[in-house]
Amino acid sequence: MEKRVLKRKLNPFLLITTVLVLAILAGSSVFYQTELSDIVSEKKNLTNEVENKSKQVERLTNRNQNLTSQLNSSRNTVLTLEEDIRQKDQEIDNLIQSKEDLRSELESAEEENTQLENSLSQLEANLEDLNNTLNALCSNDNVTDVETAEALCDVR
Repeated sequence: MEKRVLKRKLNPFLLITTVLVLAILAGSSVFYQTELSDIVSEKKNLTNEVENKSKQVERLTNRNQNLTSQLNSSRNTVLTLEEDIRQKDQEIDNLIQSKEDLRSELESAEEENTQLENSLSQLEANLEDLNNTLNALCSNDNVTDVETAEALCDVR
């Protein structure tokens, strides 16, 4: 008996086409596997880069906060120093005014002293004139009222 395995004859074109398609699919599979491997590797690299950038952003954010804090502290120091300067300027103005007031008082006292010295000199001159007049009266023998002359001369 004769065995018939296939009822139909294989079409050689179909067979070649199928083998060719399978070969293309196998080649494409290797190509896409390589491309997929490259993509996975690139993704891993990009993920690492993103993590590094995230850490860098965090460091920069912390540094920014520190610098902002230092800036605020410096601004507060500047404001305090400006207030101190204003107070010192006011103190200087007050001292200058006090100095001017004292200078004015000194000039007034010097003028008063000069006037008092002039008055004293005038009084001393008047006293000397009176002493001279009194000496003249006491040494004059022609005084008519002897009691008055003796009283005047004894006071001296």
